[in-house]
Formats: sequence, C-alpha cells, structure tokens
Amino acid sequence: MAAIPTLEEEYARRPTREQEALVGEQTRTEPHEAILARFGIRSFRLSLRQPAARLENIRTAEGAPLPDNIRAELHRFLERLCLVR
Repeated sequence: MAAIPTLEEEYARRPTREQEALVGEQTRTEPHEAILARFGIRSFRLSLRQPAARLENIRTAEGAPLPDNIRAELHRFLERLCLVR
C-alpha cells in the first residue's frame, strides 16, 4: 500500500512538478519543425534570436511565402515558448 502524502508534502513537490512541465513545454518543438520541413524549410531554427521577425521573411522551397494559417500557428508557438523561457 502507498502512503497518502500530507498537504505539506504535496506542496513541497509542486515547484519540481511545475519545472518539469515547463521544461517539457520548452523542448516540445518537434511538431513545429515538422511543419516547416513539410514546406521544404530545414534551415530555420526556433532557438535563434528574434525568430518571430525572421519568420515573416521565410519562404517555402518553391519560393512562395508560408500560408497565413501556418505562420499564425508558428507565431502562437513562439509566444508560448517565450513565456515558458
């Protein structure tokens, strides 16, 4: 049988759990890199300085701009990433 932790023990574990959640959110970039790869973009790194500004100038492998919905999704992801960091 497992012992039920007290409220103080649960409260003491909370910062560690929150840190683990934030680190997990920060390292969860693979789906967004896959979106860029689908459009033939392999050189764009989300960890560079000012990635949102650089995202405006990015082009697909055919030379066309990214679709608006994809650009908006990547901007939302970058905002969350900035908040987490």
